[in-house]
Amino acid sequence: MVEKKHLPVKITGVPIYRAENGLALSSRNQRLHEDRKEASKLIYETLNKVNDWFRTVTIPEIKERVEDIFDEQQGMKLEYFLIADENTLQETDFFYKDRNFRAFIVVVVDGVRLIDNMHLD
Repeated sequence: MVEKKHLPVKITGVPIYRAENGLALSSRNQRLHEDRKEASKLIYETLNKVNDWFRTVTIPEIKERVEDIFDEQQGMKLEYFLIADENTLQETDFFYKDRNFRAFIVVVVDGVRLIDNMHLD
């Protein structure tokens, strides 16, 4: 959007700061009880599984697996999961060998909306 609209903005990506269990650090996490913070590591673990499955499993199958993981969890609701082209951020259902992709996930844990993403190798 920045390039398309010729906005005088430079976007610089930075690494995600994570707790020891992999949960992306956010001020929202303070609203979670300690046991729910520990349970929320499932979000990062799921992104790692997605990275393992990437390019060997179809994207629709990956989405189904992610949905299945969170359907089994109490107190966690998958709001959305998608895989998008890193440059355009357009959602995709197909792999292109010459493009870079990123997985995006939002999970609501006990009313707290947790957001994470990961570059896919």
